[in-house]
Amino acid sequence: MYDVSSKGASNTVSTDRKKEKQAAQDMATPGGGTNEPLTDTTKRELIAALKQNWQREVEGVRTYSDLARNERDAPRRAVLVKMAEAEARHAQKWEQKLAELGAEPPKEERTLKMRLQGWLRRQLGTEAALRQLEGEEDKDIARYEAQARNINDTEAQTMLREVRREEESHGRMIREMSSLQSRLKMCKKWKGAKKLPPPSIDPVQL
Repeated sequence: MYDVSSKGASNTVSTDRKKEKQAAQDMATPGGGTNEPLTDTTKRELIAALKQNWQREVEGVRTYSDLARNERDAPRRAVLVKMAEAEARHAQKWEQKLAELGAEPPKEERTLKMRLQGWLRRQLGTEAALRQLEGEEDKDIARYEAQARNINDTEAQTMLREVRREEESHGRMIREMSSLQSRLKMCKKWKGAKKLPPPSIDPVQL
């Protein structure tokens, strides 16, 4: 038999009570969410927000897929494919939630501006596109958090914050890829410079 001390049991009960108290406080505070039926106004706002999110994720799928098709470096291409797949999962989440709310299936919008941006990214290459996408991911993260605070629906808030964390991960990967790309280009320039003295920074440390 195992000897469980009363002190250990007391600590466990205390921790559980703290968790229950924190959950109750979250439910009571603005942005904490509720399980009560949605009002018509809240439902319309939620549907509009999720449709916007779906559109942004579908744009992300198209963008990362285009970059992956044109990327020659195999490791970077694999990362871009994974990011496109993640954006597709996000879009599917919003589509399922919209269906639960009784909304019509969303339709992708392809404006002239979007088509032009896609064409420019393909012409400029991965490095320039990543710099632009870094800012776009930051905007998406801020939008998801703002929606989670303002939407009075617990399930939707949980989903929004889960996707926000994944978008934060995307942002970190984009910054790492962009930084690595810049360092590699710098190393190539150093190697190709015949008349210049060797750089003071050791490329191996990069």
